Amino acid sequence: MDHYALLCLNHHNGGKGWKHHAGWSASVHAKRAPGSHVGWFGVATVSTINQRVTAVVLPRNNMVGPLVEEVKWMNDLKALCFPHNQLSGHIPEGWSSLRSLTNLDLSNNKISGPMNESFFSGMKKSRDLRDKSLGLRSLNLGRNQMWGPLPESLSTLVALSTLNLAHNHFSQALPEALFECKQLKTLRLSANKLSGALPAAFTKLRQLKILELDENELSGEIGPLPRNLIKVHLQGNRLARDLPDSLFKLDGLADLDVSHNYLSGAVSDEIAGLKALRLFHIEGNRHSGAEKALITECIKNYLPDLVRNQGFRI
Repeated sequence: MDHYALLCLNHHNGGKGWKHHAGWSASVHAKRAPGSHVGWFGVATVSTINQRVTAVVLPRNNMVGPLVEEVKWMNDLKALCFPHNQLSGHIPEGWSSLRSLTNLDLSNNKISGPMNESFFSGMKKSRDLRDKSLGLRSLNLGRNQMWGPLPESLSTLVALSTLNLAHNHFSQALPEALFECKQLKTLRLSANKLSGALPAAFTKLRQLKILELDENELSGEIGPLPRNLIKVHLQGNRLARDLPDSLFKLDGLADLDVSHNYLSGAVSDEIAGLKALRLFHIEGNRHSGAEKALITECIKNYLPDLVRNQGFRI
């Protein structure tokens, strides 16, 4: 079935025009026994009698056309990566049967449609959500044309460490299900149409280090965030009021961008605790001239290297 799935992938996704196609050509297919995929570009197999395919990785390979349903037959796949191609259509529902998959990267394509609610729940291998060894660890669908709300079934991805859905058209509020992905270390949701407030449940993501929510339609105050963050990008939203003292307790924070929101007020002296801070952008908000002067003075007093290295903007 792996062989048949690869043939379908080659046929429906423009194999003749691929930049790299060693092992995929029709002449090689005719000579090889089905199931033998040694030497096929981008294909990895496990060393067993059946030679099951464990990875198909074809970045920047001129792949075109809709994603093919037949990929589901490669049910030992651990990595499926087709970034920077011209693939289109929806993610096939049948791919939910890929229960060994740990890395799915379809970024920088033309994939459209909503994220099917049943897709991730179907991939779950166990009902025991405490088993962090199960399921996807990295999901990258960034820079596509997907839309709709983020699905509640995200809560089943208990092993997920990296989630990148940036530069799509996802909308509505961040679902509570997202905060059940407690192994998340990187969350990139920039340049969508997400709205509503920043949920207090963010503090559940204790492993989170990179948070990118810039260029959305988020509103309200900035609430408590996970203590291990090193990068926070919230620019280009509708966040209001002043920066909370809790933000200045993220002692590993190196990159903070809250520019182009509706923020106002001064900055607390607590910012002195951000010794790792190398970038702080707060320009384009609603600070008065007097507030800007106070903030600038505070930064000069407590974080002079930030000014000296041109990492501060107001």
